[in-house]
Amino acid sequence: MAKVPQKYRELASRLIFEQRHLKEVQRRYEEISRVHYELPAPLDQWEWIRPFRSTAPYNALRGATRALANRVETLSIHPITVGRAAPLDDSKAAALLANRWERTMQWQLAQAGQRYMDLRAGAVYSAALYDEVIVQLIHLPTEFKAREIKGWKADAAYRYGDWAAKIINPQIMYVEYSDFMPEVVMMLSAKSGLDILRRWGKVNVEEDEQYVEYDIVSADGRVVFVTLGEKPDIENNEDAVDISAKAELLLGPEPWLKDDAGDQVPFLPFICAVGGSAVELDPEHARKPLFYPVVQSEQWAMANIAATLAYSQQITLASQPRGAISGPGSDKVTIDYTDPTQLLRLTPGQTYQQLQSQGLDKGLIEIFDRHESALRESLISDVLVTGRPLSGEQAYASYNLQVQQAIASLGGVREVSQDALAKTYTQMLLIAHYTGADITAYSAKGDKYVIDSEDIDPFSIHLEVELRTDVPADRLQRVNSGATLIQVFGWSRKDAASYLGESDPEGIFQRAKLESIEMADLQAQLQRMAAERSGQYQKDVMAAAQALHQQMMEQAQQQTEQFQQQPGMEQGMPMGEAGLPGGQMNNPAAGGAIPVEGAGGLATFEGATGTTRGGEELA
Repeated sequence: MAKVPQKYRELASRLIFEQRHLKEVQRRYEEISRVHYELPAPLDQWEWIRPFRSTAPYNALRGATRALANRVETLSIHPITVGRAAPLDDSKAAALLANRWERTMQWQLAQAGQRYMDLRAGAVYSAALYDEVIVQLIHLPTEFKAREIKGWKADAAYRYGDWAAKIINPQIMYVEYSDFMPEVVMMLSAKSGLDILRRWGKVNVEEDEQYVEYDIVSADGRVVFVTLGEKPDIENNEDAVDISAKAELLLGPEPWLKDDAGDQVPFLPFICAVGGSAVELDPEHARKPLFYPVVQSEQWAMANIAATLAYSQQITLASQPRGAISGPGSDKVTIDYTDPTQLLRLTPGQTYQQLQSQGLDKGLIEIFDRHESALRESLISDVLVTGRPLSGEQAYASYNLQVQQAIASLGGVREVSQDALAKTYTQMLLIAHYTGADITAYSAKGDKYVIDSEDIDPFSIHLEVELRTDVPADRLQRVNSGATLIQVFGWSRKDAASYLGESDPEGIFQRAKLESIEMADLQAQLQRMAAERSGQYQKDVMAAAQALHQQMMEQAQQQTEQFQQQPGMEQGMPMGEAGLPGGQMNNPAAGGAIPVEGAGGLATFEGATGTTRGGEELA
């Protein structure tokens, strides 16, 4: 049996002792989130008591998670991060590459979220409940190679990408922070001997026994050992705790992940983000989650006790007499409950008196209402819980302002969640660099994006994550503000897109340019087609006009020949009325000339009569 080095047992003992009060208050936070409350003695021993538990804390926790985790986070990678792959003097190329990295990493993390639970919602929930988020990021190819996992299990796991990320409950995590960063992380978990054998192979444990596993990672490396029992096997006193010397070593000390030189990589396998105040010395008071004032003031406990007494008393008195009968033989009067009218049949001399019901105890109800009101004020605004305005019907702008102010009260939860997600993305790049594994993603159109591990500089990773709130007019307000910034203040469209929370402003601008070029080309083609169609139309019209003219000329020629071939036409043209030329050749309706034009001198009075208008003969 391998013995656990003493310094690691002492380290585990110290962490457990120093954070014992923090773990106790965290357990109380968890009980509230589960709406679990045990009445104090002797209330819990009275048979007529029916416990009441307010759901206000749970509703607040659900409202905070819904408000901050309903929309996909925005990842912004600084162009300096891609300096190895894109020249820094070309800011445009670096920005475009940074946007591709953002899409690639978000795609992989979204795939990982399909394995069990959405990482974003889990981070917000943990930040709201504990003011602390701890994430374990696993690179499947590296993990499966170390644990020799193959076959259908590996194939099924790879369907969701190369990464797995899960939120760890802070109750089982013991993190030691320095002024610079987390220095030591220890995870305690209860496991059966069978689970340990499956995970670590042939070790000195019994299948049917229960053990506590200690997984410690620090700058010195990783150590894993177990102690027998369902809880840590410690000797507890007011000054310190001691881990049992019977602990069984399972792994280490050794690096949890090696670099090219065989040394441990310069980061821990757990992502730790914590909020609160650094002014507080005690860890249980340094963190300020949503339920901190609820636990410290015991508002939830007081509200539950008051409501329990009021409701239990009323339930107990539900079968109390509601009337009194007096007079001779009153003890023999009964009520027929099978009759819906429940009539009383009284004899002469008997009277019935209706007893007044007392109802709920007004004093207890007032106590409950006051504590419930204080409880809601200590948590989050009801507008995030119910989605309804605080004061009935009101203008949309007023309602939106209420939502914005309620969201602002969740600033601490939001900051811790964003910090945890940003550190998760950072560690993804670090693991890819030190393992030599590329990060691959695909777009909806099937385009492939790859982050080459050689292009990752572990000392130049700069990125940010923003959780966009799910509020009624937030998006519309940002759009209007972005348009104002462009028109009034001269902002670029790329900066306005970043202000709107778009994770790929460069890509949006490039796609807009391509779309503009395609539209301009389409317009040019349409104009060219219209011009061609217009010219062809004119040609068709001219050809039709010429054909019609030719047809008319041929018809006129045929008519002339026909007229000339008629009897009596050899001496001249046929004459019409008033001595004018007749026939179809001088018929305007048939396309011929006007008769006057073909009459010559006969068209005048003198030519037709041979005399002047005064009766003299013409010479």
